[in-house]
Amino acid sequence: MYFLPMRTLLLLPLLVLLGCDSGDLAERTYPFPGAHAAVPIEAMIAVDEGVYNTEGIVASVSECPPDADCLLPDSFMLGQHAFDDPPQIGIRVFANRPTQLQAGARYRMSIEATGSVEARTYELRGYERLD
Repeated sequence: MYFLPMRTLLLLPLLVLLGCDSGDLAERTYPFPGAHAAVPIEAMIAVDEGVYNTEGIVASVSECPPDADCLLPDSFMLGQHAFDDPPQIGIRVFANRPTQLQAGARYRMSIEATGSVEARTYELRGYERLD
């Protein structure tokens, strides 16, 4: 008969608990938000270049099918309210595999703002679902 060492028996339940999170870890391609300055979504258009945390609701998700040639990069609209199409106040955020986000759900996100205020682009750097 084979017995596991006591420390293995103690670590096994801990590993199982750590593996149980929100259920989306298998599909997740971004880390959780970092420790960046918090900025309301309506102020994101005027920030200096850099990475900021903001909160909002994913209004829509646009992802190119795997075997298609798309003109626009994968992205999502982050707004203040669910299902405003287009959002009254919102930003288009570029992301790899944005379908890992759920339309209508509220998130805290780390977003990198680049370019001038007139030609600003936003790139997702991390996220966590709030509801």
